Amino acid sequence: MSATATAWSSSAFALLLALCVACGGATTTANSDGGSDASTDGEITDSTGSADSTTMTDATQDSATSGIDSGTSGGNDGGVTGDGSGTTTDGGTIGEDGGSCGANGQVCCNETTPCASNLACVNGVCQACGGSGHACCAGGTCDPSDVCNAGTCMPCGGASQACCVGDNCNAYGSCCVGGTCIPPGAACPTLGGTCADGACLDADGGTCGGYDGPCCGGNMCTAGSMICVGNGANAVCSHCGGFAEPCCAGNVCVASIEVCSGNGPGAVCVSCGSMNQPCCAGGLCLTYEGLGLACSANGLCRPCGATGETCCPNATCTTSGDCCDPGTNSCIGPAAACSGGGTCSNGACISFGG
Repeated sequence: MSATATAWSSSAFALLLALCVACGGATTTANSDGGSDASTDGEITDSTGSADSTTMTDATQDSATSGIDSGTSGGNDGGVTGDGSGTTTDGGTIGEDGGSCGANGQVCCNETTPCASNLACVNGVCQACGGSGHACCAGGTCDPSDVCNAGTCMPCGGASQACCVGDNCNAYGSCCVGGTCIPPGAACPTLGGTCADGACLDADGGTCGGYDGPCCGGNMCTAGSMICVGNGANAVCSHCGGFAEPCCAGNVCVASIEVCSGNGPGAVCVSCGSMNQPCCAGGLCLTYEGLGLACSANGLCRPCGATGETCCPNATCTTSGDCCDPGTNSCIGPAAACSGGGTCSNGACISFGG
């Protein structure tokens, strides 16, 4: 080939190569293994026909960096652990080790406020409580249709079932004898006679245990929400469990917004849960005029969440950056020392350096 033809061929090849690069076509580069890599639309393939291990487009490169600062956890609970709030979206909170706690299925936070509302700490894990077959909630409480028996909520109120709170049964006129509901017309075990209108009626027409009637054996009532008051032959069954009434057997009150104040014969049911009132069963408090309340160390419902105050339910604080100190169940400010070790940082007590 002549020199002129060679020069023309080289120029043509250079022009075609430039056009290929300008229109985004494939380019070929030498590979260290003796082959070559052809890059088309950002995907790199080897001349041997197999794809190289790295495939990256502009779109995937951008998406690879998204989420680094998002602060969201990859767990199934969807909790947010990187926003510095100290809480998770599933009702939990951030524990001493920086992990979430207090929500259903998570580890318990601390002894004072171990789990979110309607959950109980069972073997160090927060679980549903209060329903039939579930663990009893704090204070041994269950749903109205269940009663706490050896730490487990069991159905109550039906014939031959355990009596509900205040020795109440579902069917009108039932009797509660020995902790078991006896339906009307059935025999009263151990006492003799037949259950009628909440009292046990003997063959001679005498009754005991009913509303405002004499106590059975001088110390037992069989009608619901009644308690034996007095001694001996003068002992009578009197109403119990309502506001300002004597507490029922076991120091319980029937309404959920009442709690037994005191012990023994002088104990009465008082309102609970509101500002400066006693905490309700299980240490629960209500919301007062939009203000969060929590059960304080002295057993009263007090404002919660601000720095220096008791932690609100679910071990939360209302001031941004504050931490709920697990050891004292109180809110402390950023950089403050946590009683269980570590320092308050971004809403959580964290131990740095192991």
